[in-house]
Amino acid sequence: MDLSQRYVWWMQTSTTGTYAIDDIEPHGEVAMYELDSGASLADRWQGAKVTLEDGNPKKPALADSLLNTSRARVVSARLKDALIAASASEVEFLPVTLELDGKPLDVAYFLVHFLNRPECLDEAASGAVRDDIIDPDEIESIERLEFAHDPDRPLFRLPRYGEDLVMMRLDVAEALSKNAFSGVRLEPLYHHPDWQNDKKGTPLFERVRALYEHHHEKGKTIELTIPSAPARPRASAAQAAAWLALAPAHGSYLGDKLRCPYRRGDDGSWLDAYEDNPDDWPGFEPDRYRVFGFDGEGNHFLLDLDDDGAVVYRSHEIGYQPRRFMTLAKSMKEFALAVKP
Repeated sequence: MDLSQRYVWWMQTSTTGTYAIDDIEPHGEVAMYELDSGASLADRWQGAKVTLEDGNPKKPALADSLLNTSRARVVSARLKDALIAASASEVEFLPVTLELDGKPLDVAYFLVHFLNRPECLDEAASGAVRDDIIDPDEIESIERLEFAHDPDRPLFRLPRYGEDLVMMRLDVAEALSKNAFSGVRLEPLYHHPDWQNDKKGTPLFERVRALYEHHHEKGKTIELTIPSAPARPRASAAQAAAWLALAPAHGSYLGDKLRCPYRRGDDGSWLDAYEDNPDDWPGFEPDRYRVFGFDGEGNHFLLDLDDDGAVVYRSHEIGYQPRRFMTLAKSMKEFALAVKP
């Protein structure tokens, strides 16, 4: 049974300039794996710490549905209320605490916990393959989505299937469109697990695409007010030159956090990704840093002029994210001591 006319795929999506989830840590006795069980957790739930990353520190904001790699749906209070108003059942909205830089944020968000996951997948027709190495009860992959029956749920997840697949009944998706919510992406169900480009332009495709574009274009982010520490004065050009004069020539950097080749100089590439697409680097200030070394693999050693000449290591991964700027030493002198011939 094909249910593409009845349900859409509620996907995750990035929202420019907003923070994403780095980690989810339930408090108390609830373990993370229990979120896949389908059993009620409301009576035992003591909250969870949700650590944020990769936003714009100069203009901090959140989407209504937060991007994460845990296959979770963590939603704002206004999206939760809209789902309840649209008759979402067989779910629990478990409160969580968002944290940024170790500090809790005064904003209400909820983890959507899917209850009593229905056994409705037709495994044979779907070409399902069981995990015969770790857990034979788990479904490792499917070739297509075919159902034995319609569970008639506003929202649901399949049991024993670990992919990021949340299904929303089409009438619920259309009810949500009375408002608009950032971070919500809706796609036709037939796109899972493989994208069906040949169905582009069909009536169903256009109907669901209109819902997605509505949220994408009109959904507003939640702006945060976070007291910031007084900014340190940026080092002068003369002070930067004095620090750079202490940079070692070449060798191997053998520090506590990192061990890699070190060459003095600039290979001319450290700002390439920023210059190609500055929108991917929200809040980034290139003048804050002076490049003085590289490792020959696209990564760079930088002098931080806003942190009293601390030395940082910048990973070459695309996009500006604070975790890709690793502080190696508080000063050039300290850094030089860790470079060995």
